[in-house]
Amino acid sequence: MLTSAFSPQAIANCLRVGDSGRWGVDLETGKDALINRTISRLDTAPPTLNLGHKNTPNGKARYYAQDFETDLILRATYRRLSKQYSVRPPNRDLMVLGLQEALSEASPFIVTRCDVKGFYENIAARKLNQQIICDTRTDPRIRTILQHLQDTDVIAETSVPRGLALSTLLSEIYLAEFDKTIRRLPNVHRYFRYADDIVVFSLPDKPTLDRISEELAEIGLELNEKTAEVYIKSMKSSQTADPRLESFNFLGYDFKIDNVTKSYQTRAFDVAIAQTKLKKRQSRMHLAFKDFSQNGNTDLLLDRLQFLTSNYSTYKTRHTRGARKQKIRAGIYYNYKHCGQFPSNKSGRTKEPYNAKELAALDAHMNALLFRPNSTYSTAINALSAPIKEQFRRLSYLQGYKKRIDKRFTRARMRQICRIWIND
Repeated sequence: MLTSAFSPQAIANCLRVGDSGRWGVDLETGKDALINRTISRLDTAPPTLNLGHKNTPNGKARYYAQDFETDLILRATYRRLSKQYSVRPPNRDLMVLGLQEALSEASPFIVTRCDVKGFYENIAARKLNQQIICDTRTDPRIRTILQHLQDTDVIAETSVPRGLALSTLLSEIYLAEFDKTIRRLPNVHRYFRYADDIVVFSLPDKPTLDRISEELAEIGLELNEKTAEVYIKSMKSSQTADPRLESFNFLGYDFKIDNVTKSYQTRAFDVAIAQTKLKKRQSRMHLAFKDFSQNGNTDLLLDRLQFLTSNYSTYKTRHTRGARKQKIRAGIYYNYKHCGQFPSNKSGRTKEPYNAKELAALDAHMNALLFRPNSTYSTAINALSAPIKEQFRRLSYLQGYKKRIDKRFTRARMRQICRIWIND
């Protein structure tokens, strides 16, 4: 039986590392008062939720909590509904490992790669919201919260509120039956979905794209026109008429699969950083240089390039203190740690190091911006002291990946570094 969603202990379980700094609250001395204020917000009719929103460059509203109490109420709502519907956010790392396992199979198959069109804007959010409200398992106070979000148009007729974690949860609940239906198809042996991105592995003579479209149409959704059905064959090395390699991208990785297989061996394939992600880093690099040309802040340019070319750590937990803190690593290596070459092998799937030639190309581009005589920025860089120029010369995407170089930045500095990339 589920306990109260908004008991003092339930609210305390929603506290996280970094909350004190983010909201300016001393949780060592003010924790109990904060929890009491949060619970009292739910005693009003309607509940007191302070939400703001900003419009993204494409005109879509992005919501956020304007005070700590509202944030805690939304966190507690998320936690309870997640348990109620047995829904958890997808794990990117586990999905990539599952893809690698599926790709190593030597038998032929079809990979269907597609994504849902206007995902968050086309979910029948109010219909779903009413279903949750009418569910006898739903906590009465969660009903009032969801009804208030609907009455204030935060939950619109056909869209979930962008920016709130609740949006991800609602979308997962909405697609739960669709996921089950596709997984149960007799021709499907692997199914992966991360938000609106879908990959299906099916039998070679049983394509699934039409069925996916039909099932999405049943819930008011449709696929983007840009979809792909990649036929992975099992050829002998002497068969050269067909392409040797097939490819698709998913979750920030490019997968290249060998159509040639050997008896009693795994299939060979490569996993690399997706070109779209490389272009995004290059774009952010250009924005950093552009900002430098306007303000001349050398230290900020150096920190931004270090941020792009290295790794960093943060902490995440359900509590603000104690042993349950979890270090979360991110950056050029940790975001793409599953890259590598996977050769054909009799003993099962094995991984060889990522050659990272794409990162070497990024290094060459960065060094050209820094030091090439005809670069827009070379004059300013050449005017720097020798020790500072040496720090720029040491920057490397390739080394940041291979050596897993870590850099430390304060939260305030992180905000400065990322400010110019908010709309990127």
